[in-house]
Amino acid sequence: MDINKEFFPEKIFNIEFIELVKNRKSNDIKKLIEELYPVDIAHIIEELEEIDDKVYLITLPEDKDFIVEAFEELEFLNQEEIIKNIHDRKLVSLILNTMASDDRADFFASLSKDVAERLSEKLLPEEKKDLDELLQYEENTAGGIMTTEFVGLNKELTVEEAIAVLRNKYKNAETIYVEFVVDTQGSLLGILSLRDIIIAEPGTKLKDIMETNVIYVYTYVDQEEVANVFQKYNFSAVPVLDTNEKVVGIITFDDIMDVIEEEATEDMQKIGASFPLEESYFDTSVFDLVKKRLLWLCVLLLVGTVTSSIIRSYDNLLAILIPLSYFIPIITDTGGNTGTQSSTMIIRSLALGEVQLTDTFRVLRKELLIGFILGCFLAVLGFMQSLFISKIPEVSFTLGFALIFTTVSSACAGGVLPIMAKKLKLDPTVMSGPLISTIVDIGGLIIYFETAKIILKIF
Repeated sequence: MDINKEFFPEKIFNIEFIELVKNRKSNDIKKLIEELYPVDIAHIIEELEEIDDKVYLITLPEDKDFIVEAFEELEFLNQEEIIKNIHDRKLVSLILNTMASDDRADFFASLSKDVAERLSEKLLPEEKKDLDELLQYEENTAGGIMTTEFVGLNKELTVEEAIAVLRNKYKNAETIYVEFVVDTQGSLLGILSLRDIIIAEPGTKLKDIMETNVIYVYTYVDQEEVANVFQKYNFSAVPVLDTNEKVVGIITFDDIMDVIEEEATEDMQKIGASFPLEESYFDTSVFDLVKKRLLWLCVLLLVGTVTSSIIRSYDNLLAILIPLSYFIPIITDTGGNTGTQSSTMIIRSLALGEVQLTDTFRVLRKELLIGFILGCFLAVLGFMQSLFISKIPEVSFTLGFALIFTTVSSACAGGVLPIMAKKLKLDPTVMSGPLISTIVDIGGLIIYFETAKIILKIF
């Protein structure tokens, strides 16, 4: 079969491949594997339902490095399931000892204590020590995502000697395109690229060509801040220092890509008024999905009862002018949509560092102006719409003025509340679309009915 890698994985191809696995067509599968990458095999393993099929496929390649790379690409649940069912103990030991240090730490962190202890017995002493050091760091920090597999070069090395060191140690390094120069105690002295080393004149020492103004992060820095460093400086790797100013690891661009995806997914789920998922959607049980959503829905329901109470408190007004009730959805929808637009923009701007905690009044002024301009356009449209439907000028004027005030207040609330949440050390995404909508609904109804009272007195 001729495989087009550009379009892989295709559903039809996966199904065909899965049939080969089920029928144990080893020769055919091996030929296909030669044309694929480890991540492709990992995708197919994720689609297999039977554990025997998963173990069979991942242990089939003759290239052990290929097996390890495919294993690293799997979800944690599949990794645990597979490692428990591989009967070849030597292969289990090889996988655990050959995995990248950061991937191995993430895997062990996902295991129960008993399973982790049992599997750690298969690690070599140096790998066990490395694992214990990495597991001491918090999961979502620089220390938690770094790898200890890097080559530190001495400043007194010549470029020829540095190349010899890299040639000898590159297999144990996460990357060799960016080199870190350290002293005998492991303190960071400088940084240089592989290109700098290659184009330097023979005999040149690293201390003469290294860049000493190095950007670095500490082990305790939050992974989201690390991602901001990569985005700001366009780095491919960043050194990680401990509290003693020693280089203990590096973070590479591929690690940060995973972090950015993870953080974006988490923010999206929070914005949708749901607690973040630890696993993928299909790997999360229905019961767990219900738990992730139920609390927020209950909170929003309770807050929403305030809306009903407000409407009931204006019974007398609605009895006098029943058509006012026709346009309640317009007020709540406009307020909710305006607030959600503002909060989404500010939440994203906070994440990118475009808006700071000191910018509260700048945001307020800007959203005030934006809300007023939008409100004026919507007021004209709402006035004409209500006049056509109700034929009552009092109602039309009420809706028009209420739309202006509602849009202004909703825009300001949506812009400021995420900043206030961050000042209180809360995640700004707490002020998500559903919560903002519910809050501004309450304010919008009060504005609508109070405007109606004033309009009725005038008329």
